[in-house]
Amino acid sequence: MRRRDIISGVLTIIMLALTCNHWLIFKPMPVSFLVKGNGDYTFTVQLNKKDNEDFKKVKQCVIKKHLNGNIQKCECQIDRARFPKRFRIVVKSSNLSPIEIKDITLKNGKFKFPSVSEFKLASCATYGGGGDSLMPSANTFSLTYPEKLKVRSGIKFEALTFIIIAVLGYLLSYKLTSYLADFKVVGNYSRIDIIFLIICALFLFLPMSHISDAKLSDAENRNLAVWKPFINKKGQINYNFGRDYDNWFSDRFNLREYLVSFYNQFKYKIAFYYFENKQGFINKRNNWMSNTYWPSSGYYNNEELERIVYSINRLKQFCLKNNIKFYILIAPSKYDVYSANLFPLVAKSNEYARTMQVKEYVKNKINVDILYPIDEFKNAANGKELLFYKTDHHWTDEGAYLAYKCLMQYIKKDFPSIYVNDESDFSYFYSPKVRVEPERPFHNGFTANVLHLKDEKIFDTEYKYYKNKESENVSLKIDSNYPANYKLKHFKHDVAAPNLTLWGDSMGENLLQSIVYSFKNTERIYTWLPEISLAFKNLNIERFEKDILNNNTNVLVLCLSSAIRLKFLYKEGN
Repeated sequence: MRRRDIISGVLTIIMLALTCNHWLIFKPMPVSFLVKGNGDYTFTVQLNKKDNEDFKKVKQCVIKKHLNGNIQKCECQIDRARFPKRFRIVVKSSNLSPIEIKDITLKNGKFKFPSVSEFKLASCATYGGGGDSLMPSANTFSLTYPEKLKVRSGIKFEALTFIIIAVLGYLLSYKLTSYLADFKVVGNYSRIDIIFLIICALFLFLPMSHISDAKLSDAENRNLAVWKPFINKKGQINYNFGRDYDNWFSDRFNLREYLVSFYNQFKYKIAFYYFENKQGFINKRNNWMSNTYWPSSGYYNNEELERIVYSINRLKQFCLKNNIKFYILIAPSKYDVYSANLFPLVAKSNEYARTMQVKEYVKNKINVDILYPIDEFKNAANGKELLFYKTDHHWTDEGAYLAYKCLMQYIKKDFPSIYVNDESDFSYFYSPKVRVEPERPFHNGFTANVLHLKDEKIFDTEYKYYKNKESENVSLKIDSNYPANYKLKHFKHDVAAPNLTLWGDSMGENLLQSIVYSFKNTERIYTWLPEISLAFKNLNIERFEKDILNNNTNVLVLCLSSAIRLKFLYKEGN
């Protein structure tokens, strides 16, 4: 057999592999289950391509049902689910009433799942009275089957299509190899040179073949560069167009996420003791991570301190005018509490000294106490449960509960009859994944994401998660009509207690596991800060004053990750 025939055969096999969707048809995966409940529900059934719980490469179908108390059958088909590894159902409802889900099957009953009591539930759902009954505590919850699936879609072989592609592919390959075999130099340029230039041109075209229109990078938790034209609408010339275009294209070119992820994972594999990129760091000896931009140095200058005093004093006057008690909680830094796990590989943080500087300055100037429970956190840091995630900069449920107890000691001085949850009010479970917002799914952690690390060996620590036993008695409504960059959540708990507004950044999210059960109506305003240039826009509390008053607020709590953010509450002159 001639070499040309072998090459043609190999190229034909490659063509058949690339066109297998046309002659090897994977049938849709039928899914069915029985449900019983009341109200409107949306069931999103997901099959994950990877054998993990990230559910990033999924095929799914959506079922919408109005349940009236009777058992109803839900059925759908998931296309292109060839070899699924994991199974999950995400449930969204308009209420928090109990729901029963049972008899879950794939492939028309050929693969049957066990009772949902053997599924892994997200923290927003608990088991009710029966093995198939669920009691949701949020409007969205999920059921994840913990084992790897042993099922695949049905396959249909299209013999005629296969033969046509094979014959035409072989003839085309044979003609191409015959053409390439006879190189003739024409005008000092050979055919192989021309082919090489064409291939290079195709590779140059690949990055620009798809430009992302996303505004935010979830993995990097930052805004992507925006398009700035050479001449704007006002006719002004952008003299930094070259630099602006480079930043815009660098953030949006095709396959960027894959290339960045591959590059970082490769660097991690060859690193010896530690690995870092521009946004994160991991100590490979103990898998503790940090955000490299977080540790701070130096002290605040007088201008910054006066700005903080001005903002807090404005807030103080607003609260006095409306008979509101307000409290400021500054979350201790992970880098101060667990410094021994990160240093000396990362520069030491001066956040403790800076926060104490602000605390003392504000107390002396306007007699306002700032709660900064650093001593309580350091004393508890050697306990069994971690107060901060190893793969994220947020505190765990354990850390949030400790902050809640410290905060409630202050609030109880003004409201002596208010109820403070103790540990007997909760049930507990453990997971190696991260969750910094109670109603959101688990993930690997922000720092792990910016490092693009996916090795399961890294996630070697189980974290303790809290679940309040009164969760079914608290209703949640999320206001979806609010502008971007902050969310408004309304919690209603039918008890004789004051009304609370919890305002601040993401450090306040895990406080919701405890604090909503001490108040009647809780309004949570989450201000999101992707970059410091937007601080005065996103952290300006003046635009939230109407919301605070509409909640008939008795207690206002500001929970922030850094004391410097207090200077953005009000703009001078407003």
